[in-house]
Amino acid sequence: MDFNVNCKQLKISVFGVFFVLFSSAAYSQSCESYPFQDRSNTIEFDGNGKFKLLTTAAVPIDFDDPSEVSSAKREAALKAKRAIAEYINQNLSSEDSINTEINKSKTHEKASNGSVVSNVQRNEVKQQLSAISSKADAVLKGVMTIGSCYTKGHEVRVTVGIKSETIENAETLGKSMGVDKSKAYGSNPTKPTSNDVSNAPVQGGTRGYDGGANIQKF
Repeated sequence: MDFNVNCKQLKISVFGVFFVLFSSAAYSQSCESYPFQDRSNTIEFDGNGKFKLLTTAAVPIDFDDPSEVSSAKREAALKAKRAIAEYINQNLSSEDSINTEINKSKTHEKASNGSVVSNVQRNEVKQQLSAISSKADAVLKGVMTIGSCYTKGHEVRVTVGIKSETIENAETLGKSMGVDKSKAYGSNPTKPTSNDVSNAPVQGGTRGYDGGANIQKF
């Protein structure tokens, strides 16, 4: 009797382990754990007076095939780039609006690298955000696609971003070439990196995936 009970308990335990493992795998192969929702805009402090501006867009999937997913991914990237320009124009157009957006940031007190954000650093970020607000269209050339996810048969999400280094590099290049700041902002001196997934193939064919880990590397 005890042997039969133990066998039943063992079967239940093994089944439970497989169920958890299967559920975890399915969870990771979708947008369920992706850090950003559609139409989300986020300013993050990463320490030393630097910032990152991230925007996410989603496109629904009607047919679950590689060409449909690839097309949706490109469309989502374009939507996100347009959204980041609109966000800059509408939400970073004045000192008051910049202050509001900075205060909404989850990292305005403690940067993503764990350091405390000082008033000096906040003011430095304000100046940088003010500079890009008047050059939103040109800034688009420096925007990178940094993360994406796909929920099978449902949607594709793409996150694009721009950061302080992009602007600083553009200014440096502009000065070395003898052009003004407005033209410098339109330059894109940053070389494509492994983090830029804008032209990357759809991962795993038509399987769902979560590429949110790339965002942490941006």
